[in-house]
Amino acid sequence: MLTYDTPLSHIATIKKLSLGKLERLGILTVADMFAHFPHRYEDYSTIRQIDSLHPDEKCTILGTVISIEVERTWKKKMLLTEATIEDASGRLRLIWFNQRFVAQTLKAGAVIRVSGKVTRDSQGLLMSNPAFEQATRDATHTGRLVPVYPETAGLTSKFFRWQLATLFQKLTNIPDPVPEEILTRLHLPSLKQALAYIHFPKNEKQTLLARKRFAFDEMFFV
Repeated sequence: MLTYDTPLSHIATIKKLSLGKLERLGILTVADMFAHFPHRYEDYSTIRQIDSLHPDEKCTILGTVISIEVERTWKKKMLLTEATIEDASGRLRLIWFNQRFVAQTLKAGAVIRVSGKVTRDSQGLLMSNPAFEQATRDATHTGRLVPVYPETAGLTSKFFRWQLATLFQKLTNIPDPVPEEILTRLHLPSLKQALAYIHFPKNEKQTLLARKRFAFDEMFFV
């Protein structure tokens, strides 16, 4: 049974190599993992049609992969994966550099969400190194306010987002040290709500409520 005090060494989805890196950040338990707050958010909550895109905007596209190719560039010996995504309004190129797993994961015909920054080159608009997920999956890395975490080598924001989402689903009981009557009087969310708001926010208002709750906790425990 997973609890707030469960050591991360007991979590099967966290590999031994990651455990050492987490330990160097002082993250040893499930509670420590949830206390590793995002330092900012990327707003990918807006889903756009391809024909309405403009350079330098950050957004999400929902469409079908119609092609994917992998090649190695001659000059830099860099692995280049290029895909084309299509929606009802048009097509957009997607490019990833040195990310071998992309071609192993994406296949032509897959319906996906893609989030990133739109840029332009000599061939037109594109997204470079965008995040992507199968459209049937709950939004974790795309299509929402995406948390960006303090990182270290080998521990990316994607790692934290995936692990936290998995742990939160399994965590049935999160003890709240602040009495409910105080939370009600001060219009503060419960600890479980605040953790959901800080790590999986639906809007900016939720992130502000969460930060208000955790700021209160710091003063309350002093």
